[in-house]
Formats: sequence, structure tokens, C-alpha cells
Amino acid sequence: MARLRPHSISSSIIGLALAGGISISLAQEITVGPIDPNQGAPTFVPGELIVKFRDDAPTETNIPALNAAGVQRRAGPDGSIVFTFPSVNDPTVESVPGTQPAFELESGPLPEGTESVGTGANLDDIIEQLEATGSVEYAEKNYLHTPHDGPPPPPLQALIPDDPLFDQQWHLKLQGASHGAKTSPGASNFAKLWPKNVGKREIVVAVLDTGILFQHPDVTGNRLMLDGYDFISTAFVGNDGDGRDPDATDAGDAVDPDECFTGSFRRGNSWHGSHVAGISSGAISDNKNGIASGAWEVRTLPVRVLGKCGGFTSDINDAILWAAGLPVQGVPENRTPADVINMSLGAGVSCRASTQSVINQAVAAGATIVVSAGNSAVDASNASPAGCDNVISVAAGDARGQIVQRYSNFGPQVDILAAGGDLARDDDRDGNPDGVLSLVDGGYAYYNGTSMAAPLVAGAAALLLSIDDTLTPAAVEAKLKATADPRSTAQCPRGCGAGLLDVSSF
Repeated sequence: MARLRPHSISSSIIGLALAGGISISLAQEITVGPIDPNQGAPTFVPGELIVKFRDDAPTETNIPALNAAGVQRRAGPDGSIVFTFPSVNDPTVESVPGTQPAFELESGPLPEGTESVGTGANLDDIIEQLEATGSVEYAEKNYLHTPHDGPPPPPLQALIPDDPLFDQQWHLKLQGASHGAKTSPGASNFAKLWPKNVGKREIVVAVLDTGILFQHPDVTGNRLMLDGYDFISTAFVGNDGDGRDPDATDAGDAVDPDECFTGSFRRGNSWHGSHVAGISSGAISDNKNGIASGAWEVRTLPVRVLGKCGGFTSDINDAILWAAGLPVQGVPENRTPADVINMSLGAGVSCRASTQSVINQAVAAGATIVVSAGNSAVDASNASPAGCDNVISVAAGDARGQIVQRYSNFGPQVDILAAGGDLARDDDRDGNPDGVLSLVDGGYAYYNGTSMAAPLVAGAAALLLSIDDTLTPAAVEAKLKATADPRSTAQCPRGCGAGLLDVSSF
């Protein structure tokens, strides 16, 4: 029976944001509508002409339009005459497409037998006739002028949450060529999508991992955090004194040397499930506390499958079925089936038949399954579930938007690249390692790994389904790939799928 482990490596921990006295500067922006494509096009008063006759020419001409019943005249500037023609409601009113006439002129019905003149192409005809007489210095429409105060600002480019640690969440920022307060080359443009879509509570993301820290300050009171379930069947691995139960609380996964097997190393508590959930949807966002998640308003379903020394295929397979709303013997029905299942875990074996079987059943039930590609710097086909069919396998990128070659798996089985971080770099030169910041016990931590990249894609999938919940898992995957930003062979020399996750055009 394969033992699966989380796909994250290393961490750098910081304390609680507010307690640490972290200061930030957030720019707020104003929502405006799109610029009118006809902005700046000339408009004029329908039915009016400004005419100046030559000094040696009569003001009465033989042009019938000027002498028709109902035509009004008033003195204009520079000795001109402003002619107002009565048929302003004629369907041939000339105006710029997509605009309304600048003024509404009152006029009654034309007297019987009166020629319908004065608007639309008729104005041009009258001008042409007047100029042909040689009697006018000029004849022109009465154009509307506007202040030259510049066009309105462009549509809102980003929504910046008020979570004080957002500035350090480079993976959620605008994707830009340089590092800055709002941009990062390795980002996925969540801030660009948020003005129109932060998710819907009808969508559920299941996080199959070590459980959740329900009492974390960025989780406590989260109305979108579901109770979940603990699928760990052995008390030793569960580290909570019992087997399967409805308590998805993370009991810790620290181990002593040789505790897992002879030669195994000491390891502290990872709080891996909370870190992963905080990236996708589990942190309360835009609440003046801590961090933001990728999908703010979707529900999170914590499903505990990893504990001390990892987790078992048998437990994880049951959890996949249950998360998708399918029956599992001896376990209560899941009344909130997941639309998206995230598994930031894996074993160093190719996809097993049992795992492929339950994945196929879950996908047939409508669940989009996102998995981490693995952290062994090998072809992802040699890892499970990354090498399985019907999953979205995610490789890890750094803050430069390049695959992290020192650990991320790669190859044809990889579907997409997303920010997984690299604690060995500080490309934005902010004094912090370029890991992905998220939840741990007592505060927040920078982790790096494909474990961090997968939930970013899971959050993106949840936002897609928030726009259209009829999308099939295959359609979700196709959209994620179609909108990804392609990578060069220099950025992804051994293959990272369709490119870097980019949610801006959802």
C-alpha cells in the first residue's frame, strides 16, 4: 500500500501579521465604465445650420428648404443666421452611431403639404445647394464642443484586498514584467479578475490534506469553512487517538527520528492542509487581517487524509469518492459535494489502477480534480496522482514565471504551471524569500513546492465555475489551458504544459 506525502518542501515562518507590526500601503482605485468607442467624435444640433451670406448677396434665395413652412431663423454670430428646420424627429436624423442628439428641439407637426426637410442627409444637401449659389461665405452644421479635460480613466485594473500581508502575496498580483507593489512576472492575475469575480458560495473546494486549523485567526468564524471529515483510519497516523471521524482538525504531523521508518528524519508539524487551503479559498479575505485567498467567496471542505508519516492510498481513495458526493461505506453522506478537489500530495509510483478508478468516478460526478506534479525534479508520469488521467497536474513556478528546476516535476503529464515559490531566491528584493505565504499554526509561513501551485489552480477553477457552474471538468481544464500564458523553452526547458496560470481573461 503506497504511502503518500505532501508535495511541499521547506518553509520560512513569520509571526502573526498584526502582532508583528507589519506596515503596508495599499492603493485604492475607483470603478469606472468602459470608454465609449465614439468618445471625441463630433456631434451637432439636429436640424440646425449656421449660414453667413455674402455682403453683396441677398439673404433670400431660391432654395425651397430655407423658405419652407415652419423654418425658424435667429441671428447668429458674425452676421450669420441660424436656421432651425422643424422636422427634427425625422428618422433620417444624422448623428454619430451609438450617440444621442445633443439637444432635443421642440416642433409640432409640419403643415399639410410642407416638404419634410432639415435633418439627416438633407442638411448636407442644403449646404451643397447653398455653396453652389456662390451667395454664402459659409454654411455649416451647429457642432457641439466639449471641454478638453481628457478621457475618463480606464476601467479598473485591479482590486487590492485590505489584508495587511497581501503585499507579500506575489502569486496573486498582476502579472507584469517587473516586480512591484502590484505586479510580479510569476503572478497569475487574480487581482485583475477580482473586480468582477471573487467566487460564489455555491461552489465548494475540497482540500484533501492534513486537515485545517479551525482556530487560526484567518479561519475562525469563516462562514464558508465547512466541517469536513477525517478519513485517516489508523490512530498512529491520525495522531488524534482514534480513526475516521467527523473532526477534520489538523492534529499535527511531527515525527521523531526513525519514527516512520529506520533512517527517517525528525520533522516538525507542517500544518500543510491549512497552508494549502489558505492559498485556494480557506483564508477570510479582504478582512483587514492576514492574507487573501485566490477565491474569496467559495466554500472550503477540509478532508483529512495525511498525518504522521503521510497517508495511505486506501484512505485517500475513499476521500476522493466522498468529496465528490459519492457513497463510502461506514461514512455519512457528504451533503456538500465538491466542485473542485485539490490534492497536494503524491507517491513516487506511477498512477495506480485503484486511484485512477476513483478519479474517473469523481470526475464523472462533476468534480474537477487538481493535483500537484511532485517535488522530485523528475517526469511527473512517475508520480501518483500526478501521472493519472482526468486530473489537472500542476508544476511549480517561481517569482520570475519560470519552472523551479531544482524541485518541480515536469513533462507531458503536466498540464499547467502556477506559482509554487522558491525559498532559495528573492527576485523581488523585498528581503523575504520568494515562497508562497499562507496559514500555519500561530501565524503565517512561506512554503515552496508544487503543493502551493496546485491550490492556486484549484482556486482559479472555482472562480471559473463561479462564472458558469455548468462547465464540465474537461471544459474547466480546457479553459485553464487556453488562457495560460505560454512559456519559452528557456522558462520551461522540460515541459510545463500550456504555460503559466493567468486568470485575467476568465
